[in-house]
Amino acid sequence: MNRKSASHSQKKALGRKGEEMAVRYLIKNGFEIIDRNFRIGRAEIDIIAKENEEWVFVEVKTRSSVKQGYPEQSISIKQEETLRSAALDFMFDRPEIPFIRFDVVAIHKEENRTHLKHFRDIFPSWG
Repeated sequence: MNRKSASHSQKKALGRKGEEMAVRYLIKNGFEIIDRNFRIGRAEIDIIAKENEEWVFVEVKTRSSVKQGYPEQSISIKQEETLRSAALDFMFDRPEIPFIRFDVVAIHKEENRTHLKHFRDIFPSWG
């Protein structure tokens, strides 16, 4: 395996581990997990959950360190547009969804400790 594919595999494994941590955190905090890794075209929503009557589209960002910045800082305008588009596609056949929001669960390691932060309503939504 070359260095590039090894690095890609490590990133995928780190992402899966982060998503598992995020799911456990959300369940522990009263969320109902509806779907994971919802794909539509090239877009993906990591976690779709419900908190009370509000549907929550969750992006999980995981980093092994903060040398390149905190994970929550890595969401671009393009990614926001992609998440919104995927959410619209998910909601298309589900008129029962009254309220939505977009959250980020950011996970990083620092000094041999894992830190998890939950950011609610990261960009204005509709509903």
